[in-house]
Amino acid sequence: MITTTGKFFAIAGFAFALLLLSQARVLAQVEKGTKEILVFSSSFTVVVKEPELKVSESDGTVGSGSTSNFRNFNIGGKFGYFLSQRNEVGGGANLNVSHFKFCSRLFQGGKLVSESCDSNTHFSMGVSGFYRYNFADKDDKRFPFIGTELQVLDVANNFTGNFRLRPQVGYKYFLNRNVALDFSLGYTIDVNEKKDHRSSFNFEQGRRGTIDGQLGLTFVF
Repeated sequence: MITTTGKFFAIAGFAFALLLLSQARVLAQVEKGTKEILVFSSSFTVVVKEPELKVSESDGTVGSGSTSNFRNFNIGGKFGYFLSQRNEVGGGANLNVSHFKFCSRLFQGGKLVSESCDSNTHFSMGVSGFYRYNFADKDDKRFPFIGTELQVLDVANNFTGNFRLRPQVGYKYFLNRNVALDFSLGYTIDVNEKKDHRSSFNFEQGRRGTIDGQLGLTFVF
């Protein structure tokens, strides 16, 4: 299942291509002690592993269900510090908006006797910390990188998938000495798992795995 804000990503990609074609040689000003402020947004989410949901009741009635139509978008900012030209650490905060639809079914004697669906949109504030290794030499304007990021999606609540690890690859392109476009592609993994007991039912939510992209504008000084 793929969910995407296609127009945003297409326009951003087109603008990025035009900038690449129009730029003369630009030398990046990045060295040990350089600081970075990155403003970013997530443009798409691809669900790779759909979590399984099992529902059981104490009297032996068994049902099953699954989540569907999952969408996620976030926007935020990060602060980075270059330990050297190639090694960067940092962290930031972001606003998450997620929408999901959940359906549950109840069976008796092997027959479906009821089905109910519910949907919800959730807003939350998250925090993150990251490390990046840049494949760049002195005065390069192109910074391919690999790295990882630990994210807490909601600082006020705890749920399965609230803590996430995001290994990533990316590319930073400097438009001038202090401004660059920043793109990363990552595989986000749910780290924690939380069981929730509601009434006589026991809902067990599995971990989710997604591929997602981030596009941002960064300022170094």
